[in-house]
Parts: sequence; C-alpha cells; structure tokens
Amino acid sequence: FSITFITCDLVALVVQAVGGASASISFKTGGDPEKGAKIMVGGIIFQIFAITLYVITAAEFFIRYHFDKPVASRIQAAEDTEKQPAKAPRSPVSRNIQSMSFALILATVLLYVRSVYRTIELLNGWTGPIIHNQALFNYMDALPIVLALVTLNLLNPGRLLFGRNAEYPSEQSPLQRTGYGIQTGHLGVDHQQKCRNLKGPYAGCLVLRVLN
Repeated sequence: FSITFITCDLVALVVQAVGGASASISFKTGGDPEKGAKIMVGGIIFQIFAITLYVITAAEFFIRYHFDKPVASRIQAAEDTEKQPAKAPRSPVSRNIQSMSFALILATVLLYVRSVYRTIELLNGWTGPIIHNQALFNYMDALPIVLALVTLNLLNPGRLLFGRNAEYPSEQSPLQRTGYGIQTGHLGVDHQQKCRNLKGPYAGCLVLRVLN
C-alpha cells in the first residue's frame, strides 16, 4: 500500500508541477496559460482519485477489524494448510492507536477539502473570481494544510508507535511490533515462525495484522 499511494502522490505532484511550469512559460511568452491550468487540474483530480482509493482501503481494514472478519487468503497462507489453533480473544484498540487513527482521518479529510477547492479554483480559470479571492485561499487552501501538519506533529505516528510510552517499545522484537495495535503474541511459536518465513517485504506484518 505504501508503494502504491506514495507513487500516486508523486505522479500527481509531477503532473501539477508540469502544468504550473507550462502556465508560467505561456504567461511570460504571451501564450494561453489555461492549457497549463488544465494539466494542473488533471494532476489534482488524479490526487483526489488516489486519496479516495486510500480512504476505501483504510475503511475496509477498519471495518474488517471491527467485525473481526479477516481476509481468508492471508489466513490460509499463514496456516500453511495446517489447522489454525483456537483463537485467543482479540485485544482492544489502544489509546495510542485511536489517537493515530484520528490524526490520519482528520489529515485525510483536510487534504480532501483542499484538493476539491483547488480543482474548482483552477477549473474557474486564472482570471476567475475564486482564484482572486484571498479569503477563500486562506481558509480552503492554506488552513487545511497547516491544520494537517499540526495534527500529524502533535499525534505523530512514529511517536505513538515507537517513541517513549509508545505502543511498541524499541526493546520489543520486530515481530511484536507488527499489527498496528493488535497483539500478536497469542499466535504461538509455530505460527510466528511461519510468518517469518513468508516471502516478500512486510509479508509477516500483513498476515499477522489480518489474522488477529
């Protein structure tokens, strides 16, 4: 997921940069800057699409965890065709994980609002009333970004997960640090070893997260 969404974000930023550069060059040379604006809009719309996909996948995870409905294919991979032992009671979501989830949800909503505003602004053109309204720019563009930055600094995922009084103190093993607030110790040694042997980056983390 990280590779997918970071790649989408980079693509969106590059497209917007190309559009902005095109509009700037056209303005300086007496051309039509609206073409560059349309390219920028394309980048922003793609960014909105990526954020929407992120929201859907995140919501799917939260729903599955809330109703305790893991993905069957990953359970089968972790079991390695052997019968899964009796499942221990699932640990409740900790305060740190709740805080981190709140921060990510709030930041996502703020970025979504800003992206929608930017799309409407640029579709209205460089000479439209929206782009020349300083108050709208302050409240719909600058303010959401500032609030998102402040939120993620105050409720920093790195501090909540691995810092002092964190969810997963640094002295724990990498296996114990997986799961984003879901305890993995009750899986037993055999299942833990199987997760270590899974191929691919972070495969063990993904399996343990859904198994629990």
